[in-house]
Amino acid sequence: LAPSIWRMPYCYLPCADGYLALVAPWDHQWRRLVSLLGDPEWAYSPLFSTADARGENWDALKLLLGEWCGGLRGEEITRRAGEHGLPFFHFHSISDLAASAQVAERESLVIAACGGAAMRIPAAPVRLQRAPRRTRRRAPALGEHNGEVLAEWLGGTGGAQSGHLGAADPPSREGRRPDRGPAGGDRRPGTGSLPLAGVRVLDLGQVVAIPFATQWLARMGADVLLVESSKHMTTRELPPFGDGRPRHHDNAGHFNLLNGAKRSVRLDLETVAGRDVVRRLLPHCDVLVDNFKTGVLERMGLGPEAVRALHPSVVQLSLGAFGRTGPMRYQLGLHSAVNLFSGVADVTGYAGGAPRLLGGLLPDAIAGAHVAWILLAALRQRETTGEGQYIDGAMYETMLPLIAEAIADFSMNDRAPVRRGNRDAAHVPHGVYPSLGEDRWVAVAAADEDEWRALAGVIGRQAWGSDPDLRTPEGRREREDAIDEAIAAWTRGRTPLEAAETLQRAGVTAAPVLLSAEALADPQLIHRGFVVETEHPASGRRRHYGMPWRPVDAGAPACDLGPAPLLGEHTREVLGELLGLDGRALDELEAGGVFT
Repeated sequence: LAPSIWRMPYCYLPCADGYLALVAPWDHQWRRLVSLLGDPEWAYSPLFSTADARGENWDALKLLLGEWCGGLRGEEITRRAGEHGLPFFHFHSISDLAASAQVAERESLVIAACGGAAMRIPAAPVRLQRAPRRTRRRAPALGEHNGEVLAEWLGGTGGAQSGHLGAADPPSREGRRPDRGPAGGDRRPGTGSLPLAGVRVLDLGQVVAIPFATQWLARMGADVLLVESSKHMTTRELPPFGDGRPRHHDNAGHFNLLNGAKRSVRLDLETVAGRDVVRRLLPHCDVLVDNFKTGVLERMGLGPEAVRALHPSVVQLSLGAFGRTGPMRYQLGLHSAVNLFSGVADVTGYAGGAPRLLGGLLPDAIAGAHVAWILLAALRQRETTGEGQYIDGAMYETMLPLIAEAIADFSMNDRAPVRRGNRDAAHVPHGVYPSLGEDRWVAVAAADEDEWRALAGVIGRQAWGSDPDLRTPEGRREREDAIDEAIAAWTRGRTPLEAAETLQRAGVTAAPVLLSAEALADPQLIHRGFVVETEHPASGRRRHYGMPWRPVDAGAPACDLGPAPLLGEHTREVLGELLGLDGRALDELEAGGVFT
């Protein structure tokens, strides 16, 4: 990530036998890294004495770290870093992933039929205690169930095939099965008409993945109680901070973007009294989530068995980079480790080049979305059975469906993936091309022969559109370099939007690569209500993304757009409301350092 939006070092460097994610953005991690390096004299230079200094002098620091990494194997660096409490991780190919003992023990890949052969494909990406982790049925042959479905719906005979949960409901007049609705259950009081009003979440999450998930729940009306402390603020200490405003933990854009509509409860979980307060809050909540290191909750007295004893019907989800079972359950890792272990980096990169990390924090958002939906499923199941459950989440498993094709190809054909940059295995041309302006780009693809002819005409190569040798993707692949050069020559003279609009009018698949500010000003996103504004007491009025859906019923509220809380803003309110603590009791907790 760029030094402007993240602390350094947080980088991807070559090592003796491949590549490594080197992650030490926080001050305590920097000190551990210096120890791992053997306390070199240069590490104590004023150039690297603070997080800001390390970002400002990143070019020099990167060279020094690269020299150290280049002399060691990735697995050795990962092991030694783990001994120092650092979440470094080395590149894994899809072959390495498939052979991993972690994948085998967690059954992250399962056997599936493919014609007369068998292949390994990603399993369900989250492990539920009360639901089997298996494929309910194989992929069907074309039209295989025509007779069964017609008999079931038109004849009302019910479903008899193995895997059906019971007799089928007859379709409604619109051809849809009627909604059975919730089976009941204790719905806690809430306000508003949002779908999760009355659901309360005890949120012990940090950084990105769990905050992303619980913000979705909060936006849908859940009362999310975010437990945090000034001792471990993670994203509250990270840039960007509001321009022209004090650099302060309540003004951190990273935190405020991921924690909207939540209530902040400030508790020091390193204290006995702080942990006791969490245990007392738990029976008032429907969901408990965390993404601590494996074993931390158990040491707090909040492992699955202890939680079940306190609140048998609670839905508890614990998310780790590698999950809570298997030989790698104690391995440290952030989104970079997930990228590298999942095999996604193996398919990412330019032709003939090195494996690359996907940009940004994509694994966190993908894992967070899975967490949100699986919690909804578990709550729905609880309404039916009255039972809670424990859910073991591994971030790497949520990434595997992104490369299911490459995993299946390797398992069936022993074929390693081919990195293609922005090119595609099926469509030619397919790429991201330079446009007018500094570092500006436009995406272009020809999905079929009609689009190819239209594209050739737009860029002034009409003869290509009628050339029989270029009629198929296979034929065009023989001249792909020349085609890409011609497209780039045309796009360079136009802005991304001009190029995309011209191609779209001609019927060619194209889109501008937008800058962040352009995305927030995009008319389509604004029209759909995806771009919203929030007034924050410390950061002011900010435009940001909302929810990736909207209700179709007129007048239905889309989501709760409340701002992110100030640190500890709701501590006294929540503890008084749920635990009945009066002012004197709250003062005693504060005097004892529990609200640190």
